[in-house]
This record gives sequence, structure tokens and C-alpha cells, in this order.
Amino acid sequence: MMKVAARKFLLFKGHSLLDIYVKRPIDDEICWTEGSKVIVLKSVSRHFYEKSVGLEFQGKSYFVPVDVEKYLESCYGENWRTPIREWNFLTDDHSMKAEV
Repeated sequence: MMKVAARKFLLFKGHSLLDIYVKRPIDDEICWTEGSKVIVLKSVSRHFYEKSVGLEFQGKSYFVPVDVEKYLESCYGENWRTPIREWNFLTDDHSMKAEV
């Protein structure tokens, strides 16, 4: 993962502007890493990346997996619509495979 940040001063970072994830296929999964202090390996089934459709959200169009609800269920569990107060994006989703 790479972070793109604005510079406040010559050596000091400002706010993060963009996170870029490099995902790659391994067997029947698409894998990537997340985190900076703690790094975790994550993956989802490769079939979610085989076909995509356009989805409009807040006036902009994005490409999402054809079965976006199954994708979300795969990543976050069958109750993915229910907010969880104490949530760690690195370790609490179902796409985490291992700490690196």
C-alpha cells in the first residue's frame, strides 16, 4: 500500500489524500496488504474481480463487483449493514488472512 499525502512543511506530512492498494492474484484469490505499523495480508475470492458493473453513488459512478452484496458479505459478514462501534479495519474484517 502507498499513501499520498500533502506536505505541510518541507519535512512534515500533512493530511493523507489517497491510499493506493496494489492487489495481485494468487491462486483463486486477490491479495493485498494494509497497515503501516502492523501489516496484515488480506484476500478475497478472485471471482469478485472477474466482472464489474457501474454503480452511481452521490452523483459519481464507480465500478463494483457484479454481486456487490455477496462481496460485502464476504468481507464483513452477513450483518455488514449493521454498524459496529469498536471496529478495527485491519483485523476485524473477514478478508484478513494473517499478520505479516
